[in-house]
Amino acid sequence: MPAAGFCERLLNVLVTAERQRMRRRSVCAVLGCSQAALRHAVAEINARQLAEIGFHDDEIVLRLSLPLLDIGQLRRRIGAGRFGYIPCLDSTQGWVNRHLGDPLPDGFSLFGECQTGGRGRYGRRWFSPLGRQFIMSQYYRFRGDPDDLSGMTAKIGDALAGYLNRSLNAEIWCKRPNDIFYRRGKLGGILTELVPFKARHHHLMIGVGLNLRLPLSLDVGQPCANVYDIAEIDRTPFTFSIWRNVRQTVSRHLETLSFSGATRKNFPAFLNGGDVRWDSLSGGRRRNDAVSDQPRSFTCP
Repeated sequence: MPAAGFCERLLNVLVTAERQRMRRRSVCAVLGCSQAALRHAVAEINARQLAEIGFHDDEIVLRLSLPLLDIGQLRRRIGAGRFGYIPCLDSTQGWVNRHLGDPLPDGFSLFGECQTGGRGRYGRRWFSPLGRQFIMSQYYRFRGDPDDLSGMTAKIGDALAGYLNRSLNAEIWCKRPNDIFYRRGKLGGILTELVPFKARHHHLMIGVGLNLRLPLSLDVGQPCANVYDIAEIDRTPFTFSIWRNVRQTVSRHLETLSFSGATRKNFPAFLNGGDVRWDSLSGGRRRNDAVSDQPRSFTCP
């Protein structure tokens, strides 16, 4: 069985290829693999329903059910340097967790198209086939008592469900604290995690996933709903709207907190509308001497 990392690399190569197709030999040269290893990886990806890949003559072809994000449009809306985009990865939360010491700017967001190891609360698996979900993690530096974040996940869920209800004109609601439902089917979820760094200084990560159009044959163990079952959307403006809704909700929650001796200047510059700064609570230390690749984290209610 090919390693998950190899499957991710293959998908990233095909996503960025012209018309999502390449010659087999070219793919093998890029990945440094044999034709047999390539065939095994394609079989694994198709079996797990991560994506649909086929062979046509001497080419390997990635078939998309939905258009991918328009990164140029997203950059114009959000701003360069404020977000990252990795088409296929293990999970956006995991990537942010591993790069806490880089450092990341306050309000940084990471978008993806596919996750090979997506997870929800309590380590539950989150299925993320290529291009079929909204996938995002946001990062903030939080200064204060972790107890002050109690209830924030539910606030994000309520605000997001309310926005989707209005914009899609549908019966969308939040099953507190973190599940988004359309009628009786799960539409998405929120994962809020806090990684302690030092006294009253913490790394806050907020992951959001929404089903756009999951394969009908995919068994996720519970009734699911899809955005495209409710309404036809334009993916990139929709992505921007969800990003903005979550950011504004987090901003309002943080601004209502009453820290001992805290003032507005202690809030992230990005939340205050200021310029993104690449300074860090770690004092500018890089990843190799800041935090470990897998910092201990706990889930916020």
